[in-house]
Amino acid sequence: MSMSIDDAIEVIECESGGRHDAVGDGGASVGIVQFQKATFNWMKKIAGKPNYSWKNPIHQLRLMTWAVDHGYGNHWTCYRHLKKKQVYAILKNPPSTFYLEESIRYRPERYSVVKETRRWN
Repeated sequence: MSMSIDDAIEVIECESGGRHDAVGDGGASVGIVQFQKATFNWMKKIAGKPNYSWKNPIHQLRLMTWAVDHGYGNHWTCYRHLKKKQVYAILKNPPSTFYLEESIRYRPERYSVVKETRRWN
């Protein structure tokens, strides 16, 4: 599953207010998606992107979307909040059982929390 543009924008707005020069966590996190240097270097290594630069906003954005697409999204507090908000929205206004089961079949990672409690009716 690819990270949607809307989700990426929401995470960026939450993390840095959209500023590529943002600094947080007492100077440890830098850039548009607030990467810490050690985390950035670790992720670029496993992503196979050795030429990525920590403070480059394009590299940060590409690496964040790669990370989310490969299950590493929980490294960002704002991503965790976004996913929690989406799950609460599903729980508050659940889709029909058929729709949910079809969604789980085609996009199981998106409904992993809901999957255990999918019997609504």
